[in-house]
Amino acid sequence: MTEQLRRREGTPQPLRLGQLQASIASVSYQPTGRAIIGLDNGQVWEETETRTDLDLHKGETVSITPGVLGAFFLSGNGSNKSVKVKRTR
Repeated sequence: MTEQLRRREGTPQPLRLGQLQASIASVSYQPTGRAIIGLDNGQVWEETETRTDLDLHKGETVSITPGVLGAFFLSGNGSNKSVKVKRTR
């Protein structure tokens, strides 16, 4: 067991991200209805579930918050609605 602990101590821990805020630079939609959101910082995020109740517009400020098991959730400025997303770029 001590050897396992030593190995863990030498292994770099995964980076934990906090909340990210950015403005939407572009919004496009796949044929399935899932949104692809380009942010002003160059990142691109894609919905992993089709949700039509989150209305996103260019120039709007959004927040991306980490969830459990590596999930991320995008919410609009001042909105209590969120959608699960994954980073594509």
